[in-house]
Amino acid sequence: MLVVQLLKSVKPCGVSQFEDMDPLSGEPFDPLGASPDKMPRTMNSRRPQQPRRGYAQTSTTNNHWETNNNTSEPLPLQSGRALAATFLESVIGISSGRPIVHDAFEDLQQDPALDERTVCLHDELAYLLLEGVIGERGGDQDDFDQDTELGHIYRMKLRRLLAWPASKYRVEHLLSSLPSSFLQEHALLLGKLGRHEDALRILYSDLHSLEMALEYCDARHAQRLKMETERTINASVDSRRGESHWSGGDGSVKSGVHLNNHATDCVYLPLVRVALESDPERGVSAAIQVLALRRGAVDSSALRLLPENVPVSAVARPFLIPAIVDSESQVRRLKVAAALLRARYVELKRNLTEAQIKSQAMLHTTPALRALNVGDLLHSSRPFLAKPSRTAAPGFPDVILTKHFFARHLIIQANITNLSKAIEGRTIGDVAFVVAESSDDSIIPTVQVPLKTLPPNATGSVWCAMIASPGRLDETAFLTCELRYTILAVDATTGAPLNFGGGGGPTGSGMDYVEELQDIEIRPSEFVNGARF
Repeated sequence: MLVVQLLKSVKPCGVSQFEDMDPLSGEPFDPLGASPDKMPRTMNSRRPQQPRRGYAQTSTTNNHWETNNNTSEPLPLQSGRALAATFLESVIGISSGRPIVHDAFEDLQQDPALDERTVCLHDELAYLLLEGVIGERGGDQDDFDQDTELGHIYRMKLRRLLAWPASKYRVEHLLSSLPSSFLQEHALLLGKLGRHEDALRILYSDLHSLEMALEYCDARHAQRLKMETERTINASVDSRRGESHWSGGDGSVKSGVHLNNHATDCVYLPLVRVALESDPERGVSAAIQVLALRRGAVDSSALRLLPENVPVSAVARPFLIPAIVDSESQVRRLKVAAALLRARYVELKRNLTEAQIKSQAMLHTTPALRALNVGDLLHSSRPFLAKPSRTAAPGFPDVILTKHFFARHLIIQANITNLSKAIEGRTIGDVAFVVAESSDDSIIPTVQVPLKTLPPNATGSVWCAMIASPGRLDETAFLTCELRYTILAVDATTGAPLNFGGGGGPTGSGMDYVEELQDIEIRPSEFVNGARF
């Protein structure tokens, strides 16, 4: 659809021309039979008669480092070259926001022929844009800093392609084709080869521009942060799916993006080295300026690159003192953010705890018990106080037990109230009522429903379900019961537990307790409908 719009936008290059004979082969042109790699050649062969206006009279000085993908002005579709270049920009995705980290095309099976055609398309676009820059300069080759307005558009598009991380052009071939006056373009290609110090020598030493060298490093730094962020997000998504699109078995990156092997290096260190090598006096001043201007991103190891005779006072005011202040501010910001996140975490955990306590408050609302399909309730006993069989720990909570009888099940409900003053209002976790042993094999424990967390002064229910065979129960059965819980450690700052359940003891999250309770009696007559005890 985009190609049709491009062809229709300029009449001399419109769809009507493709209804004539192909000027290259002399045969009727079949637009549906043209493959993408043949289309640029066909488009570039068009020779529109419409004059170009407003581009030959003005010039632009190339004194800025401009490679931003969002600032490239569209080419006026007034020539075959412009039409072919615009078409190729759309095909390879540089003008349509194609992702550079996790590209879906990289997951396809490798096809050497397709890869070669892709490289050829990228090469074709690079040479078309280079021809556009050179062609618009005409015969004035000595004034290499001046471009016409149209030539400037071609140059910006060329630089955008050269700097694009997903580009696949042949760097060495293009480097040998560049005129010697195209210094910024040379720097971009050297950077593509990983020769960043050579690229910075061109910008800093040949073009005498610390600003352009800094912007080159800024672009690398921003691109690295973006790729790391996208990779982290996609890796998190893939980990949930059990997939890995980022690395093979040898740890190599599978994406089409070529990452520096030293991805953890500071991108500003090469500039500091280049500045110090070029001119000792000017270089020291420039190196300190780099440290001062990018202190938030420069690694402290850059200080070791400075000559030994540089006094501390020379770097203290522009770099060391502001870096320390920024570091302290960052620490304070992180502490505030951590406190806010902790408060949010505590609030969410509190809401979750309240929801669990509410869901387990009654027999028919507890999900684990509903799944047992126990049938109709025969009757429930009167609540009675559970007593420890020996001296209990200081943090022992109040426990009220209720027995619920069904035709083939017995369910014991333990209402736990965390009111112990001995533990100073601390939360207890992993609260469970356990039937450790039955004196009669006609009653067998099957399911336990514990509470993950029980805050101070709160009451919650825990359950223990047993399969019962009343017909085989000839005499009173005795159940040996335990109450298990953990007194959780408390955050001294927030008063919240450091760990909302999950066990204590060895992990340092709290102290585990197992309290043996007095035996519970189960009589055969209690399974009779309507019995009261």
